[in-house]
Formats: sequence, structure tokens, C-alpha cells
Amino acid sequence: MHAAERFRSWVHELFHTLAEELGAVDPSRLAQQLVVLYDGATTTAQMDRTTEPALIAREIAGLLLAWVPVSA
Repeated sequence: MHAAERFRSWVHELFHTLAEELGAVDPSRLAQQLVVLYDGATTTAQMDRTTEPALIAREIAGLLLAWVPVSA
């Protein structure tokens, strides 16, 4: 496995673990959503040469987490 593949796997595992710790009803789905958000913010930041996408992604993640169903 190449370094990029290991990193990518780590990102997925990180978000999945965090979603489980949150108690998300569907931690895999939440992890996928967060990975897409992360990817979009990272790519946009690199292409536009600005940190603003990270701030926007944080806002969006907050909205997402406020609506995610968690187990009781």
C-alpha cells in the first residue's frame, strides 16, 4: 500500500471512529459525508490558494452534526 492509500484509509477510519464515538445511528454514512466535505474543502483550498474553505467546511460540519441521528 502506498503512502497516499494509507493516508486515505486513515482519513476514512478517523471519520468513522469519530462518528461511532458520537453515537451516530449510521456511522458509515456520516463518515462518508464528512470525507466528501473534507475532500471538497481540501481541494478548493489548494486550487484557490486560501484557507477560507476550511472555515466554511467547519460551519457545514456543524450543521451536519446538529442534524445527525444519534442512538439514545
